[in-house]
Amino acid sequence: MKELLQSELQFNSDSAAHIQQVSPTCPKPIVSRCNLWNGDCLELMSQIPAASIDMIFADLPYGTTACDWDIKIPLDALWHHWNRIIKDSAAVILTGQQPFTTDIINSNRKHFRYEIIWEKTMKLGFFNANKMPLRGHENIIVFYKKLPTYNPQKTYNPSQATGRVREKKAARYKAYSPTNAQDYVETGWKYPHSVIRISNWNGALFGNNSKATKHPTQKPVELLDWLIKTYTNEGDTVLDCVMGSGTTGVSCKKNNRHFIGIEKEKSFYDVAVSRVSSCSG
Repeated sequence: MKELLQSELQFNSDSAAHIQQVSPTCPKPIVSRCNLWNGDCLELMSQIPAASIDMIFADLPYGTTACDWDIKIPLDALWHHWNRIIKDSAAVILTGQQPFTTDIINSNRKHFRYEIIWEKTMKLGFFNANKMPLRGHENIIVFYKKLPTYNPQKTYNPSQATGRVREKKAARYKAYSPTNAQDYVETGWKYPHSVIRISNWNGALFGNNSKATKHPTQKPVELLDWLIKTYTNEGDTVLDCVMGSGTTGVSCKKNNRHFIGIEKEKSFYDVAVSRVSSCSG
């Protein structure tokens, strides 16, 4: 195996983050909170123990540009590793846009369950605005073998003003039979639905360097927060095998999850190390 640089970020509550260089040929047990690896994910994932991952997130390259980072990874090869390292009751979450979304779903129809639409606040595709609708969403594709952790991220309805009665019988419904009616209690908290609206504004267009993205397809931390809180519990381990600039790792550190991140491009890997190590968990 080509000699690769692997960095392991270890965090604890009473000391600052530090980076220890580790040889990838002699992997250590995954005991620290964040492990960042620089190399080919199809090689490095073989070092991850079987059935040890509680959630996989990946924003895979689409292969639509000539950029070095935008080379498609064979989906069958990815599933070969993912099926080995993911727990049976854990989710694999992939993002995409058509027509790549169709390829993602067809890569594992057996375990495909549903999609979530991420509605963006900033639309894209203005150069083609006279030819087709602006692009305002991405697909989030959910796979699993058995029902995974699911913590619905409820939102509160602000139409119920402070001081008003928040809990009341709002309606009645019948469950399975006319004789099995139950009361529905309205508390103001709403379950999420299949369209989530999260800002994709990054500040770059307005010269806000602190908000500017570090990767061409970087996802908002808030989107990863929503997914990680939904499909994992504190202390669970999340894998992002194409981590780019490390947004998944930042979210895991914020939300007290363990993280394994792999990135092939050294420039993006260095950004990920900087972002994750400087993030306050």
